[in-house]
Amino acid sequence: MTNRIKLLLCACLALFSTLSFSAPYYTATGFPQQGVQITSAPFRSEFSSIQTSFSLLPAFSGNNSKVWRINSTGTGVEAAALNYTIAALTGALNGSNQTYTIPITPIGSVSIFINGLAADLGVEYTLSGTTLTHLGTPLGASEEIKYATIN
Repeated sequence: MTNRIKLLLCACLALFSTLSFSAPYYTATGFPQQGVQITSAPFRSEFSSIQTSFSLLPAFSGNNSKVWRINSTGTGVEAAALNYTIAALTGALNGSNQTYTIPITPIGSVSIFINGLAADLGVEYTLSGTTLTHLGTPLGASEEIKYATIN
């Protein structure tokens, strides 16, 4: 696990430590409390506890190109094959067209990216079957609209 991912997980655990929860890997202490000035010693102690919990996590080795997801009963995790597609939508990028087509029928969820940024359904686009309607300013020739789907 890269240091960047570990740091992100630590930050998330610290953020949610104000919630009262317990798990075999980490038990939140409730520190820091909202609106209370903090000192560095308890904060370092909380991060130390989080860091120690990483050694208690199960090893996920030998599963390249797979994602980990919660199983159907919600009692554990399982490895699942990651079948995904990232491609451009079909439709003219001419400064006036607002309708595009996803060239395959998505089986799973679809994410839309406009000029590399994730777009919000209902705000920046609508989707009906494989037809996408862009709700913003029409895209020009130098711009791009792509989709990603996990099948």
